[in-house]
Amino acid sequence: MLKIISAFIFVILFQISSFAELQVIAHPQIPQGQTFIAFLSQSQEVKSAVALFKGRTYPFYLCDEGFRAHIPTMPEEETGEFILTAQVVMKDESSSFCETPVNIVPLDYKRIDFYLPPAQKKLAKGRTMVDEWAIIEKALLKESSQKLWEGKFIKPVAGVTTMGFGVREYINKKYRNRHRGWDFRAPIGTKIRASNNGVVVLIDKFKAFGGTVVLDHGQGVFSLFFHLSKFLIKEGDYLEKGDVLGLTGNTGVSSGPHLHWGLSVHNVRVEPKSWVLTVMP
Repeated sequence: MLKIISAFIFVILFQISSFAELQVIAHPQIPQGQTFIAFLSQSQEVKSAVALFKGRTYPFYLCDEGFRAHIPTMPEEETGEFILTAQVVMKDESSSFCETPVNIVPLDYKRIDFYLPPAQKKLAKGRTMVDEWAIIEKALLKESSQKLWEGKFIKPVAGVTTMGFGVREYINKKYRNRHRGWDFRAPIGTKIRASNNGVVVLIDKFKAFGGTVVLDHGQGVFSLFFHLSKFLIKEGDYLEKGDVLGLTGNTGVSSGPHLHWGLSVHNVRVEPKSWVLTVMP
């Protein structure tokens, strides 16, 4: 049975009985690149829980509905049926688990071709980008347990979309990678607003990613902003949704003035648009 709260929230609900047994009562089909949510019903006897999916482990966090885990998928995620396991530790240290099938279904991400001059192409495929990403990823791996975001996320700028999430990038007619963010055309100097509440955990001027800001929304959810021309905040600042954090630019590997906004869930880049269109609990 497929249970969908909205067009973009995909939910698995587990129920904990008085005997600490888990029963699956719903399971979803998940399009590639989307975030889906697993719930445990509220129980005063639960101490902790994790979700296991395709060799990766994701924490459950206590929320109003009980215990909830966000589980990310990549745009090139292998499709088919896979097993999601919920492992629960009770306050008496006993444990329980259940398994349910999850069907990952394909999405037809389109191809986009664009041109980069030789110097930028070298940066896009060279060691520089790898080394810079290692610095960014270090920030993404430091997950905080407190949920900071509230309600729907907002688009950081109002510009026209120039490249959507998951598209197949071809640079100078050669395949490069999947695009792992949402690009907006914006004149240099356009104000960039925080997509939701969060703490600034990284600010840097990179050669490949350009002016970069990473915003921690809590519980493994981060926003990434690339190609900025100016920063208007500092590391450690707490931002509320809509606060101005910087100005757009054309820095780093960029084919024109724009903002790249990425959303990372447990160090997997996911479709940001679904977090804008619906409330993610």
